[in-house]
Amino acid sequence: MSSTISKLTAAFVSGTQETTVALASLNFDFSLVKVEAPMEFQGLGAALSSRRRESAEDGLTHTTARKLGALFEDFVPSVPTLFKAYGTRVSEIAASSGVNPNGTKEHGFWGDFMGADGTTIWAAATSGKSSIAVHLLACMLARIWTGPEATSIWVELVAKRKEDLSRLQCNESVYLSALAASQVTLSREQLREWDASARAWLQSADKEKTHQQLQLMLILNNIKLPVNSSMNVYQSVLQSWKQALETVECLLKGMPQRVQDGSIVLGLSAWHIYPDMLVLGDSNTTVSQKDPLVGEGGILTIGLKIMSPDREDGVFWSLPLAHLRYYGDPVRSERSLGTSTSRVTMEDLIQIALGCSCSMWSKGRYDISSASRLIISLAKYVEHDFRYYQKPLAWLILLNDAASTFLKSRGPEKELLSRLASFGQRRGSGFLAAHGAHPAPYFGLGDYSVLFCLIEDEEDRIEVLRNIAQNLVAAHEDLIIRYRVGEMSTDTFCHFEYASAIPVRRESVKRDQAGTEYSPLSHIRWLLDHKTVGTKLDNSKGCSCQEGCRFKSCPCRQGDNLCTVACHSNKYRTSGNKFSCGNSPRNTGQRAYKIELLEREMTVESRGEQTRLITYSESSEDLMFAWDYSELSGRPPAGPPEESGKVPSFNVAFKILVGDAKTAAIFRRQDPSPHLATRFQAMDDQSILEMVLKQELISKHTLRQYMCQLANEEFDGGIKAEDIDERDTDADAFEEEHQVHSQAPYSPKVYKGKKDSSYWEDSRPHFEPSTRLQYFYSLTSLSVARNLYSHLPDASVDLAVTTKPLHSMGWIPEAGWDRSKHSLTKTQAFACIAMFETGYMNLAPHSLEQVMAVSSGNSLFVAVGLLEDPWQVTDYGGIRRLAGNIGKAGLNLLVPPPKPRIGVPDLSNWGVINHNEFEGEVEDSFRSTSLHLSFTDYQLPIDIGIHGNRDGEAFFLESLVSVLDRGQWVADIDVLGMIESKNLVRCPKCKHIKKETYDAAKIKGSALTSIESWPEFLDPPNSASITHTSKNSYARIAAAAIAVQKGYKTLILPDTGARTCWLCVYEQSSLGEAHDMSCGSEYGEDSEDNEDYKQRDAEKSSNDGYQEAGNDHKYWMIIG
Repeated sequence: MSSTISKLTAAFVSGTQETTVALASLNFDFSLVKVEAPMEFQGLGAALSSRRRESAEDGLTHTTARKLGALFEDFVPSVPTLFKAYGTRVSEIAASSGVNPNGTKEHGFWGDFMGADGTTIWAAATSGKSSIAVHLLACMLARIWTGPEATSIWVELVAKRKEDLSRLQCNESVYLSALAASQVTLSREQLREWDASARAWLQSADKEKTHQQLQLMLILNNIKLPVNSSMNVYQSVLQSWKQALETVECLLKGMPQRVQDGSIVLGLSAWHIYPDMLVLGDSNTTVSQKDPLVGEGGILTIGLKIMSPDREDGVFWSLPLAHLRYYGDPVRSERSLGTSTSRVTMEDLIQIALGCSCSMWSKGRYDISSASRLIISLAKYVEHDFRYYQKPLAWLILLNDAASTFLKSRGPEKELLSRLASFGQRRGSGFLAAHGAHPAPYFGLGDYSVLFCLIEDEEDRIEVLRNIAQNLVAAHEDLIIRYRVGEMSTDTFCHFEYASAIPVRRESVKRDQAGTEYSPLSHIRWLLDHKTVGTKLDNSKGCSCQEGCRFKSCPCRQGDNLCTVACHSNKYRTSGNKFSCGNSPRNTGQRAYKIELLEREMTVESRGEQTRLITYSESSEDLMFAWDYSELSGRPPAGPPEESGKVPSFNVAFKILVGDAKTAAIFRRQDPSPHLATRFQAMDDQSILEMVLKQELISKHTLRQYMCQLANEEFDGGIKAEDIDERDTDADAFEEEHQVHSQAPYSPKVYKGKKDSSYWEDSRPHFEPSTRLQYFYSLTSLSVARNLYSHLPDASVDLAVTTKPLHSMGWIPEAGWDRSKHSLTKTQAFACIAMFETGYMNLAPHSLEQVMAVSSGNSLFVAVGLLEDPWQVTDYGGIRRLAGNIGKAGLNLLVPPPKPRIGVPDLSNWGVINHNEFEGEVEDSFRSTSLHLSFTDYQLPIDIGIHGNRDGEAFFLESLVSVLDRGQWVADIDVLGMIESKNLVRCPKCKHIKKETYDAAKIKGSALTSIESWPEFLDPPNSASITHTSKNSYARIAAAAIAVQKGYKTLILPDTGARTCWLCVYEQSSLGEAHDMSCGSEYGEDSEDNEDYKQRDAEKSSNDGYQEAGNDHKYWMIIG
């Protein structure tokens, strides 16, 4: 190995037991010893960043690895094949640029923190074989336990192990070695970082081995086994660890093994080793993974019948953790391993949301494929101009994308997506809203009060109900449709009519082509007899219309009545027919009503339906009604007929079965005919809705407005979705059994008539608007988060996020999405990322104003202002993900110090300060400038609402971005403070027809002074200056940040390579001859923004301490 690893001769250190005894007797700190890493691990070591490698070889991580290896050295079994295979696998993963990218110049001062976190692996490899085994245990624990839980287990393991070693007898051969190991000290913080590094490595390795991990996890979902049944933490962990090491060693050697407990598959998933598997079940299945590391014959047999029947999914492990909290009894914690407990991508989370969205559509599990097809149909139906509807329909677009992905998937991907959606149905229903706040099925359209309000024509509503009745086996007289006639000339005379749900045989007989007699089927309508309404039609008075009535379809003529103006609506007129009535009868409203009743009778008969006239029609919306049987046609009830031969007259009770009592519904007779066994089976509601969409019974415009309004209370497109009272529309067992929906938390105000009409039909309120919007706000919020994560490639999310309603998270705008842009500010974006990274942290965005980056797991989420040239930054809320971390446990939010330090002028540098006059060309005089990220000892735990735990889980970490020149410190800078400062002015790209060159004569007062070194910058001239930092982004960031921190009005020029237009400079900085080159006492007494700048400077001075005492900074600083 290279000279950086100290090679110890066998005479002094050989790694054997005798060496350890000698070191112990010499009181030598054996934790500092390094050994040659096995050859298989060399690829990993070469791929690590210099910072990680230094920590692994000489830092605290190496010390931790050595001490843990010494503690468990006598326990670790001999598993050389496993060590070689693992070294090969981690080197293979580390060679992937996808998960282990090298830091480049474009990553700036983040380059040292880039790449997969293999720190603990390399520390273990350079510490000895027992340390490698301890690292494998760290991966097992990190795979199934949370960070605080795994740390608590480590604390207990170390304490118990030290206790065991201290009890060894002095005559035992390993006494001195054990005695030395029992004296090691390991802080809780060391163990936290040991676990955190292994945890970050798992995330990177899982990404590289996505396909293999997916296949393994799908199998693990079917294995309901404990990792270990012991409730003693020390014994349970050591037994599981040893079992996994020995079993995997045999597999790698080509020896078949059988799963006895969950420790084996936990080890395989944590170490990324994939043997072929024989899965025993109803039919045996061989899963071939073709892992070259596994010897031929190394097959793992899994019996699916050996499972715990009370478990939901995956391998599980339950332990009492005594070191998790400061006070109290040991905390019984349980975790499981499977697809539902893994980290997933944002697109996977969308699939879970798809399952959540339909989790309340039925009592049992709803078919995801059916739900997906319906969602796609709805989205296609309302699709119009998404540039206008993209915001209010963001929730539907999200579900449509998820549904399309689900239906297009095949093979293992299909199985994974099915499990994710199933997880959403089973355990994630509260992710969108509480159960009571979910809408009725199909986004409220499963409620007939909503559906029938959207279907404006009563004939279409009848068609829907008759389609339902086709699936109901009953006598025709046992079912009847009652519907409201709502499109009359005046609402005063609206009433109910009745229609058969099932066609009946006509009394008349017809003959077919063969001459055979038959009775055709037809429907019946019961219409209100016009003779029962108010005043009789007056045949003695007609209108003096020109040429009289020429229309054969006139309802007055059909009823043998004289024509009146009332009977001649627009549909009966022709352009050449004029009316000049001067003899209109009295009570024209009632007369018009009579005429419309006549017209309805004609219309129904024209449809081929039989008509029956009734003398009474309800106007109430009761869920039950009684009807005189003499009004019904068809088969009479059992029993002898009256002597007159007429149908007997008695009341029959009907009760609503399905539909909406206000608009249209099927009613069921309460005493069904005894001669026919009645069997009711409701037609699938989704089929009804699909039929409505297919036949376009709802106006696309109307449905689009309704869907928009669901997630947007103030959407001004027309339809408003209000809430309605819950109404018990089913008192019998039918609806309870078959889930026939006749109620919902939403019902729209439905548009009636033309688009310019002001008539709307309102429904009654039930839920508060905030409750009504929760479900759709959550989906909209997920859509916004998805857009954020689309710019964060390879980021993953914790599935624990599905345990809380998304709409309650603090990063969602207080005003809601209907009043906010569907984009996030920097603080909202960081709060959103914190929530999805951890699964539970709900941080307030206003507390994250100073955060410049977040480190979690294998990810660095960095504000774009820290990665781009200051002139290029336009997206102040932009976040970019880098593969890497800062090597600390938990969620770390990096913040600058309140008052970053700036170097003071060195009086001894007077000889190198020239302050030459600027000659018009900007060069790069700061080539030796570099930026570096480091951390102070200040770390502030963040209150996340969990109290009593020993380990904090989120911290504000004070971080320094330091400017170095040839390795010498110049200043610490606040880059984001500079980017967001009003003192920073960006000179725009030139749009002048002719660019103007620099002319010192046009600078009022004196020419610009060139700044060509840091001593010249820190000891500036008493005139406007320009730095020579062309095409050097590090130096431009440093110069601009220091200038802003010192209170200068700073103008930064484009660094595009094009010649600078000085007319643009004059316009932006007021430096031209028409302006004062200085800024007055601060930025120019004549500047119209003078007071504003003074106020901002005062705020900066008090809040950030940027402006140093004694500096008036009256001149401009131009960053060239």
